[in-house]
Amino acid sequence: ACGNHGSKSRNVTVEKYDSAHASGTKEAARCTLFIVEGDSAKTMVTTGMSVIGRKYYGVFPIRGKLLNVRGASPSILKGNKEVQNIMKILGLNFGRKYDTEEERRSTLRYGKLCVLTDADVDGHHITGLLLNFIMHFWPALAPHFFVRFVTHIIKVTKGKTAARHFFNLEEFELWRTTTADASKYFVQHMKGLGTSERNDTIGYFRDMKT
Repeated sequence: ACGNHGSKSRNVTVEKYDSAHASGTKEAARCTLFIVEGDSAKTMVTTGMSVIGRKYYGVFPIRGKLLNVRGASPSILKGNKEVQNIMKILGLNFGRKYDTEEERRSTLRYGKLCVLTDADVDGHHITGLLLNFIMHFWPALAPHFFVRFVTHIIKVTKGKTAARHFFNLEEFELWRTTTADASKYFVQHMKGLGTSERNDTIGYFRDMKT
């Protein structure tokens, strides 16, 4: 009653979704779907795909925050476009448990879901709601399937010195209080994925590839 997708179709059409070339094929388990926060983050991933390629990587931007599915009725789930699109793209089915590798390989269109959101409170909330979605309906799937792409929240630069990146404020504060010439660095707070420069983006995905 909840819009049971789960057929491992080769081609899926969803607005703004860019498919991995191998999704839904016998190589589907090698594929990762990036679920991102908005169109600017999708542009960033598209830039990153110049490094990692399109064969095993797809991207889908969601608008705002996903529905908190706990306690949601079947009719609400069926009528929620974002939930239905994610299920369609991934090949998820409410009637399955995905507790064996064989079931995951034979039915899912992707082997991993990778969340890429802004490094702020809203971004963490969106990540939590997506994890909540997977954990609530398919708890056995989560450890194999759900990953998060972490980006830095602060970048500091000084002249031609290589930029330093910090992934949390505690790390940055420690550097700032223990670095004699910290005040001479230019500090950039990364307000969102859209503020990442092309070189930063290429670096993220090059690190991921290695």
